Amino acid sequence: MVALASLGLQDGCRLAFCCEKDPTARLFLRRVRNPSLFFEDITTRPVADMPACDLYVVGFPCQPWSVAGLNEGNQDRQGRGQIFEHLLEYIRTKSPRTFLLENVKGLTHKTNAQVFRNILHALRCDGRYALSWQVLNTANYGIPQNRERVYIIGILASMVSDDYAFPWPSPVPPKPIVRFLDADTGAARTQPGAGTLAERQKAQLLRKLPDDGANWRQEPYLLDIFASTARYMHNLSPCITRQRGGSMGHWVTCRQG
Repeated sequence: MVALASLGLQDGCRLAFCCEKDPTARLFLRRVRNPSLFFEDITTRPVADMPACDLYVVGFPCQPWSVAGLNEGNQDRQGRGQIFEHLLEYIRTKSPRTFLLENVKGLTHKTNAQVFRNILHALRCDGRYALSWQVLNTANYGIPQNRERVYIIGILASMVSDDYAFPWPSPVPPKPIVRFLDADTGAARTQPGAGTLAERQKAQLLRKLPDDGANWRQEPYLLDIFASTARYMHNLSPCITRQRGGSMGHWVTCRQG
C-alpha cells in the first residue's frame, strides 16, 4: 500500500486481505492498514472462499534460501520451504491479474537453481502468466540500505502481448541516511558490553576507518559489529534483519560518543 500511495493510486485501492503469523506484526498491520480480512496462517486459510484481487503481493519465507541461514531449502525443518505451495494455490485458484513475489537473492544462486526453475515454471501456470524476474538492491532505489532481493512479476498473459517485457525501474541514488536517523541530541548511547565480540569488532573497525581516510565522527559510517564477520558501510546500512533488531542493530559512528 505504501508503494501504491507513492504512485498516487491509494484512493482507488483497498487492502482485501493480509496473512501474517507473527502476533506483533499482525497488531501493527491491523492498526496501520486495517485489511478487510486477516488470516493468521497461510497453510490453513480457505483459498476457495477468499476474495479475488487485482494485485497479489507475497514475501514468502527467506530463511530456507538465505546464505545467512542453514540453506535447507525445501527440506527446511520448520516447513518454511513449503510455503510457496500455498501461495501458488491462491494464484492458480483465484487468478489475480498481477502478482509480485519477493525473496532473498540466495534463491537464485547456483545451489538453488533447480528449485528456482521449478518455481518459475509453476508460476507460469501452464502459460496463463507472463513472468519477469530481477534481483534488485534497495540501495539503488532511493533507500540507504544494502538489501538485495529477487522480485518476480506475473501478469495474466491475456493482458499483454507475446513479446511483452516488464519495464523494471531505473536506479536512483539513495537518500542521505541521516534523514532516517533520530536527531543527535548528544545523549549517551548504548554501547556493546565490555569484553564482548561486538566490542572487539567495534574497536577493530574504528581503527580501520582512519586508514581509509574516514571522518567517522561527523560522517555516518554504519558498523555491523554483531555479525560474525565485522564490516562497515558509508552512508548506507548493511542489510537490516530481524536478528539485528534484537542485538541493538548497527552502530552508527556519527551518533556515538
